[in-house]
Amino acid sequence: MATEATPSDDPLHSVGAIELTPEQAWDQFDTEVRETLGISANEFARRLDAGDYGDPDGDLKIMSLAFAYEGPRRNGFPR
Repeated sequence: MATEATPSDDPLHSVGAIELTPEQAWDQFDTEVRETLGISANEFARRLDAGDYGDPDGDLKIMSLAFAYEGPRRNGFPR
C-alpha cells in the first residue's frame, strides 16, 4: 500500500510525496514500458539483460527505461 508523507506546515516545505511499494513501482514501470515500447516490463528486462538493445545510451527511450529499471531490479524484479 502506498503511504503519503506528511508535508510541513511551512509553505516553503509543503511538498508531499507518495512512497510506492515495490509491487506498485513494478506495475508503474510495466505501464511505462508498455506505453513506450509496446512490450511488458518482463520482456524489456529480458531483452536489456540479453544485450538486445546494445548500448542503452544510444537511444533516449531505452536509456530512460534502463535507468528507471534499476530501482525494481534492486527490489528483485522481475520475479
